[in-house]
Amino acid sequence: MGVTGGSAGPEPGDSPQQDASEVDPVSGLPYWIDRPRQAEGVGWKDILTFWNLIEADMNERYGIDVETPGLLEGRSARWLRVRVLGLMSVDSRLRAAVFPPPEAKA
Repeated sequence: MGVTGGSAGPEPGDSPQQDASEVDPVSGLPYWIDRPRQAEGVGWKDILTFWNLIEADMNERYGIDVETPGLLEGRSARWLRVRVLGLMSVDSRLRAAVFPPPEAKA
């Protein structure tokens, strides 16, 4: 994903489970960024599988084209996290995919 710099550890209020420098081999994310979970048990690995929807929603909601060269490299993981969680709190493509309405569930 290319998100570097900025916060190098857990957010305030997070309880330490892993060393902040350890990286999850599956997601490639530092353990501290994957730790926060929604009540429904959805984690960052689940959310990031919808990267194409994140791209579209970030462009529509925030006017951010994540394909702009150097954009993500110049931002912290926290910067991305705040915006993705913002997309999860509004009517967005991402939210609809992660938490489909009851009638849409198989």
